[in-house]
Amino acid sequence: MKKKIILLILLGSCLAVDVSKEDVNRVKKHFLELRFQATMNPELANLKDIDLFQLSCKNQRVNCKRVLEILKKEDNEFYRKLISQ
Repeated sequence: MKKKIILLILLGSCLAVDVSKEDVNRVKKHFLELRFQATMNPELANLKDIDLFQLSCKNQRVNCKRVLEILKKEDNEFYRKLISQ
């Protein structure tokens, strides 16, 4: 019974974690690296920017929807360019 309670607490704490500015910056940096690599990597070459961005979120284990919401508010120019394709 104690193990179940501890597991529920750990699971709840993981789900409650919000995306920080550091996470957003880390995802943006990784996205820009992927975008550069896409010019030389055939697997990445056919992906749109938003696909590369989602891949970056996945690789960084960050909620992409939340990152996009933050970018829309705090870096609207980057957000508009990202989703415009």
